[in-house]
Amino acid sequence: MATGSGIALGIFGLFLLVSPFAFLSMFMLLGLSANQMSGASDPGLSHALLALLALILISGWIVWCAFWNGKSQWIPFAIAACATVVYLSAGQRSLRLTEDRVEQKQQRAAEAFNVSSLKTNYDAHRALALLTGCLIEYHAAHPNAGFPASPGALPRDLQLPNGTACDSSLVNPGAVADYALTYTPQQDPSSASFNDFRLLAMPLKKGLPRVDPMAVDSRGRIFTYIGWSVTDRQPDFTPQLVETPDDLFASKVLLLRGAVRFFMQKNGGTPPVSLSNLSWNPDNNATSDPDVTRVGPYQLNYIPPTPANPTRYTLSALCQSYGDTCIRSFLLDQDDETHQTSQPRPATSEDPLIPNCERFAQTCRDINWPLP
Repeated sequence: MATGSGIALGIFGLFLLVSPFAFLSMFMLLGLSANQMSGASDPGLSHALLALLALILISGWIVWCAFWNGKSQWIPFAIAACATVVYLSAGQRSLRLTEDRVEQKQQRAAEAFNVSSLKTNYDAHRALALLTGCLIEYHAAHPNAGFPASPGALPRDLQLPNGTACDSSLVNPGAVADYALTYTPQQDPSSASFNDFRLLAMPLKKGLPRVDPMAVDSRGRIFTYIGWSVTDRQPDFTPQLVETPDDLFASKVLLLRGAVRFFMQKNGGTPPVSLSNLSWNPDNNATSDPDVTRVGPYQLNYIPPTPANPTRYTLSALCQSYGDTCIRSFLLDQDDETHQTSQPRPATSEDPLIPNCERFAQTCRDINWPLP
């Protein structure tokens, strides 16, 4: 009985030593919750505080009873109490080390899971961009033939401008991990040819972070249904259809236009003679040509004004990694309009303008694809 009383004294006596800190921490949490809830405290914290007070009182009663029962044999009582205190102190440090190791292991597993999900998303996006580039390039070379009925109908020797082979097997089941690719040609009502296509990359399951549906058509704009993979959505959370990547933003051509405009404001409305007159080179990738620079996957070309039009200039952004990190190319003409092309060539003034949603930096909602 004396030994058991010593063990009880060691356990509940240590708890009484730390109970003031626990009580103050709980009291502060209760006050913070009351401030956040405009004066009304959290009932869960109130109940927890009452339970803590009851546990402190019970622990004090147990310590008193243990001391009263253990005084009949001081030696085993004191040995048991001291041994319990030493055991709990050493065990606490060991427990903390174990918790740290478990937490590190869980963190590494979570990081590996996130990296795997990012790779899955990257592989699917790259496959979608590759197939889109191949389909658009084939159609550009054979405009009268239209788009093929299936990716398998593409020529076996078809390659992108960077030399990447067009792999039509990417739409086969299992070709892209955790994704299923679906190709749907769109037929022209006035003829038997296909004038467009829909390419959809659909995840096989939910729950993988950032593994969301992706869709693209002949315009070369890859849209991702951001947030579809989230299973524990908050009430105010809404998935969004976002262009990924935003080729126009990635090209930095609008930033270059802003730098040219700033130069013109400081020089009486006269454009620079060449890019070398600007202190603008975000990636520090200048070329031997003073009117050409490289920014990310794009090559920017500045066409200076001519003697006939001394205040007019043109900017061109050419995609250098077509079918990989970009698809569209752009041209800002003398009328300050932005033209675009999804074909592997420089854009011209004959190409269509970018949609108004891009022109005014808004979310583009000009597609109506059946995404779950």
